[in-house]
Amino acid sequence: MRRALALTLFLAPAPTAAAEPCIWRDADTQSQSGFESLNRFVRYERRFACPGAAQGAWRLEFTARAGGASKPVSAEKGKVEPRGRWLRETPVQEPLALSQYCDLPLPKDAKTTLVPDEGGVHLAPGVPVEIVAQFTGEGDLAGLSRTETTTTYCPACAPGRGWKMGVGVYDGRSMASEIRPGLRLKAHAEAEWFQCARRDATLEIRWFTGDDDRALGAALRPAFVQTGLEKQFAVRGEEATLDAAVPVDRICKYPGKRVAWEVAGTGLLARVGGGGRSHHGLKCK
Repeated sequence: MRRALALTLFLAPAPTAAAEPCIWRDADTQSQSGFESLNRFVRYERRFACPGAAQGAWRLEFTARAGGASKPVSAEKGKVEPRGRWLRETPVQEPLALSQYCDLPLPKDAKTTLVPDEGGVHLAPGVPVEIVAQFTGEGDLAGLSRTETTTTYCPACAPGRGWKMGVGVYDGRSMASEIRPGLRLKAHAEAEWFQCARRDATLEIRWFTGDDDRALGAALRPAFVQTGLEKQFAVRGEEATLDAAVPVDRICKYPGKRVAWEVAGTGLLARVGGGGRSHHGLKCK
């Protein structure tokens, strides 16, 4: 009898599941999102813990949604194998770049929101995009399965070379060193980008006059402002161009031997010109 009992105990199958379930280690997974929205990407980060005897697999999939369109963005997977009796923590983290989740058809009639642009300094119109994180666990990780969502923003206007657009004062095809009658303000940009960008933006030239460069550099208020330049661009094919007269007659109404100008804009046109003032000599006749 003792021998049979001993044999029965020896042949009893070992437990196949962990005595304790795997758990999320975040302080409050119900109210605290695993997402963090940064300037040019979204980051997802969580941690789960399993007892040493646990085993199973997991998969984390991200999907971007905007309007009626959706697309898979990224997927990660892993597994947990039995490893002693000690509790083990596993980080689950994934950075998603703007280029990954904004690469889907954005609804053109979507309501936009002003958000930091790609440079993180100026505000520009953005279209809301929903990012969905689907965590699926198998085996002892099945209880960790969950879905989380967050809303971020993609540029309302398709990225192009437009934001690098510069404005210059030209004498024919050459840049002018002296402001005098007959000069033109010129600029060019990618047509598709510019037509989108100027809907929520303005572009102007601020003109300053003074006797020397020191006075021009220290001036806080312009002599006058040439506004509405965003409306003066002509669109031909794939390019939008500006060709406007330099208002020399108006400049010459103000005292000073020299003149300076700077570009100022709002929205996506805020970065046009690169900042700074351009100083020139002044010849009124």
